[in-house]
Amino acid sequence: MGRVRVRRHAADALLGFLGFLTVPGVVALAALVPLASVSVLTSEGHAHAAAPPLETVELEADADDDDADGHEDGASPDVRGLARKDVVPLPARLRGRRVELTGAVAGARVLLAGKPLVLPSTLPAGAELQGVRPTDDDAAIVVDDGKLRVALVVRAHGFEDVRAAPIAQASAYLSFSRALPEASPEGDPDGFRLTVRGKPSGPVDVVSLDPRGNVVGRLTNVAIDAPCAVSGPRCRRSRPLRLVVDSVDGNHPSSIGRSLVAEVGGLVVLARDGKKITSIRVGGPRGVVPEPYSVKIRATLFRADKSGKPSLFTNEVEAIAEVRKDLADARALWGQCGIAIDARGSDVRVASPPLPSLVAFGNDVGAPSSGGTVRVLVEGKKLAVDIPRGRSPLEAAQLFARAIEGAGFVAEVSRNARILPGAIGSADVRIARRGAPGVAVKVEADTTLSNDPTLAVAIGVVDLSDGLTHFGDMDSPAGTLEERALVKSLDDLGKGDLDGRVVSVVYVPYFAGGGRIGESFIHGDGSSVRNVILIDRSGVRSRASSHAIAHELGHVLLDVPGHPDDFGKDTPHLLMDSDASDASAYGPRRLTNDECLRVVRESGPRAKAPLLEPLRRAPVPLPERL
Repeated sequence: MGRVRVRRHAADALLGFLGFLTVPGVVALAALVPLASVSVLTSEGHAHAAAPPLETVELEADADDDDADGHEDGASPDVRGLARKDVVPLPARLRGRRVELTGAVAGARVLLAGKPLVLPSTLPAGAELQGVRPTDDDAAIVVDDGKLRVALVVRAHGFEDVRAAPIAQASAYLSFSRALPEASPEGDPDGFRLTVRGKPSGPVDVVSLDPRGNVVGRLTNVAIDAPCAVSGPRCRRSRPLRLVVDSVDGNHPSSIGRSLVAEVGGLVVLARDGKKITSIRVGGPRGVVPEPYSVKIRATLFRADKSGKPSLFTNEVEAIAEVRKDLADARALWGQCGIAIDARGSDVRVASPPLPSLVAFGNDVGAPSSGGTVRVLVEGKKLAVDIPRGRSPLEAAQLFARAIEGAGFVAEVSRNARILPGAIGSADVRIARRGAPGVAVKVEADTTLSNDPTLAVAIGVVDLSDGLTHFGDMDSPAGTLEERALVKSLDDLGKGDLDGRVVSVVYVPYFAGGGRIGESFIHGDGSSVRNVILIDRSGVRSRASSHAIAHELGHVLLDVPGHPDDFGKDTPHLLMDSDASDASAYGPRRLTNDECLRVVRESGPRAKAPLLEPLRRAPVPLPERL
């Protein structure tokens, strides 16, 4: 008979690394081959007695970062924990045998208790083998001073950009494509190719995981068979691929089959037969954003009245589900800048409109006082506060707050930005009981709230049944009194969440007067209301075409009130376009490098009003089978 190929699986190979199997007429040497089957070549009746038996051990270069410490596992001086995921245990029967690597000193290493073992050496119990980089053809494991030679094959699967520059798997990221679907793959700066160096191998599956290890995208049987641009015949690469934020881009006919849906903070894993080969993380634009970030969001859905159901949907379950879809849409689109959205907790709060517990001073044009008395009824208690002549709205608010506190309540003063026609900014006083939410403030019967002829005083009343009164061009820096009364009710007195690193998303039935579906309050306006997004039912219903939450979040993160098309070219496929509405891949969904840079500058950890935090680099759990 001629030469016979005997194939055994890696699980069977655990029976022996260098043990001989005796079968009538056949002598085969078993080897442990990670990530692949073992191929044993034997001859029957024609073997030369002097020829040593030859077996092959195949490894994958361990160039990824399974333990998320920022360092390549195959270069770590101490391989422990999850970094041991791709390390191959050697069987106990090798104990006491002298081993060295020839022609492969840089291709693999032997580990003992996670630390590299100096070779040649007699292997103690617990020795392990780890691939480092591709081997040459003459690489071998030599046992007992040449009595046996085992061929060693180490492949290195990896990634390169469209300019053929390698992408470091432990320190760099794959980024999302911002190109339109029909754009040339070779010209997409966020595109990538798969590569393999060393002995050629077959096609692979490309699987994307979210940070929790759930599969979110898959490309199957991707061939890696084209010559590399500069690395010679031992290197092969795939066609250009790209990451996309959702199925709208992923399923477009112009780019289907090369588009992989992914998520910031997750992994892209190469696999064969359901087993991991290597991986790389998903982040922001390479060379633009230095690291991924996260932003915290708190969502509140207001009822139309104090006891009714949520005003946007038929019941609270449906309402919460729709709000979560809104946040998922924003999370996907802002992944283009390497920003992950942390929806603070998993639940969306459903709340009733607040009691009238906010008193505003100077709400019209911010004129100073002429002298007068403010009379209120707080939880049935009558209070009269004299405001001397010449006091600013802020000073008047502070006098009023001290009187409120003297009556046993809690009062918090907040200053608002100056509106366009205003002399100076207004000031608000929120009133509550200690350890309780806001209280009801009323005007005494048969009297007026204030008899001061110049200092305007008003109680903030929220009535969502007729729509939320929204700001216009004149009062946009401060917002309307109803908006402030609604938004400030979200903040527990003394905690200051609205001034911290949290973006509040507030859902209301609709805006009075129509004509808008969302608006936002930004830090740059100088108001006490900042980092707040308001969305109505039309904004939710048009999520797929207008992406209202993602757009308004852009105003907050960019800290800019305008739109790029206000004074420039109209570009409907940009997320920050002011009026685009299109549910296709050509709709308002893309962000530019300049916008990603500005977000880090205006809202990053070193900004004057930081909202972004570095995304914690954590291991991503792998499913048992990919």
